[in-house]
Amino acid sequence: QSGFVGSDAFGLRLSLDLLIAAVIGGLGNTNGPLAGTLLIMVMAELIAPLQNYALLVRGVILVAVLMLFPEGAIGLLRLFKRKSAKAASTEGSLAFEKVSGARLTGSGLTKRFAGVTAVSDFSLEVVPGSVHAIIGPNGAGKSTLIQMIAGLHSPDGGKLLIDGADVTALPAHRRARLGLARTFQNLQLIGSLTVLENVLLGISPNAGFFAWLSRNGFEREERERALRILGYLRIAHLAELKPAELSYGHRKLLEIARAIAQKPRLMLLDEPIAGLNAAEAREIAQVVRSLSKAGVTILIIEHNMEFVMSVSDRITVLDYGVKIAEGLPAEVRGNAKVIEAYLGTEA
Repeated sequence: QSGFVGSDAFGLRLSLDLLIAAVIGGLGNTNGPLAGTLLIMVMAELIAPLQNYALLVRGVILVAVLMLFPEGAIGLLRLFKRKSAKAASTEGSLAFEKVSGARLTGSGLTKRFAGVTAVSDFSLEVVPGSVHAIIGPNGAGKSTLIQMIAGLHSPDGGKLLIDGADVTALPAHRRARLGLARTFQNLQLIGSLTVLENVLLGISPNAGFFAWLSRNGFEREERERALRILGYLRIAHLAELKPAELSYGHRKLLEIARAIAQKPRLMLLDEPIAGLNAAEAREIAQVVRSLSKAGVTILIIEHNMEFVMSVSDRITVLDYGVKIAEGLPAEVRGNAKVIEAYLGTEA
């Protein structure tokens, strides 16, 4: 209407109203600002007789919302959705279909950092559907190895094959499309999203643009599947919480849930039970066995020997970037080189 943008149009009151609309409605939600704007319009009519105190009233409302329900009106609605999330989930039911596990083959893998060789001439064969563990003392090169397999580090030598296809030069997202999923030693969860939304990140969407536009059943199948996965891991009741509100063990389970959501054929677990108590570790072990029975090929890096020996079909031992042993758990446990690498020898 004015034909130009002037600073007078954006005074303190309008700026405060825009801020209140976003906060009252709920930050981080597409419907939040719309709900907040409607509430602001109603509020403006109600406080019209108090024009002299309008700024004070707006300020009090803003502080009250931030103090009492920082997620806004949309956040309050989530409280009522938790019961429906529980009802929709089937805790304990199988959350994934049987798959044809991928074969992982590495030959001559080498990685150097500024003259330091982290992994040297490493070879590996992981049989489809098996659980293969990589163990070794700190600084042995395990994390570097898993980063190379995941596609986050490019090897300086050697080849990496998935089902016979050379993936050595493929980026991480291309390997993910081949069925590779992973968890991280340092959890990589999105703090601004709910538990359910974090799992949804691992699911390829089926709904198209018009389903999103109409919002009629948008992501219904994906949400139901995400809830089944959470139910299988016994954390469906936490679906509407944020990761920061979970215990460390539940956050570990959440990252595994997101990896399962990708329908992986090959899963890399980087220290899945680090920081967990014995009961939580047994839960993770049960999940690993279930995934293996479903056909998923699993490669684990872990320091807890009791856990490794209980879930692994085969174990490879690294020391200073070099493979020093490989075999069945019983064979590795009694290997003199492995004992020396972990415990040392008398001078």
